Amino acid sequence: MQPSDLLSSRSWLRWIFEGRYRWGYVSTSTGRYGSESIHLSLYPPESSRVLRRCAHLTRTWPRFTVVGTAVTAPSAVIIADISLIVAGAGPLILLMFVWVALTRISAPVTGHTAFISARRSGIGSDIEDDFRYSFVRGLFIELHMVEQQLESGEISWDEYQQVWSTTFAELSSQDP
Repeated sequence: MQPSDLLSSRSWLRWIFEGRYRWGYVSTSTGRYGSESIHLSLYPPESSRVLRRCAHLTRTWPRFTVVGTAVTAPSAVIIADISLIVAGAGPLILLMFVWVALTRISAPVTGHTAFISARRSGIGSDIEDDFRYSFVRGLFIELHMVEQQLESGEISWDEYQQVWSTTFAELSSQDP
């Protein structure tokens, strides 16, 4: 195994448990007629890594539950010779309990997450919408670049956290 393979597998593991970004997540979409939207969510910078991981897993857990149930139910039917409904109910209930536990554990982070979103039309131009969209996109680009700089070793954790804290404070002080 090459050192780059190890680094790559560490990155994938971090992405699975923490998500692409340590600071939170972003969602972008393009709609009909070219309308664009962006939603930016920032976790509190002082939150622990474990709680941020739980918050990320809480967001992704429903997908894992569906896949986990779909994979385990047919296997249980073959192995234990039980009905598909019974075989699917067991893993589903267990995975739902885990999701509830993750939700409760991550509540301190998710309850203080800062959100901002913007949308702009592809047809008609509204200056306020365009300005807000550009502002949110600029925040995302800045956070994305800082994340890349941290991963490449260009900046320290303290510098990274300073940008994250400043952006979080700016979002927390704004009206939604």
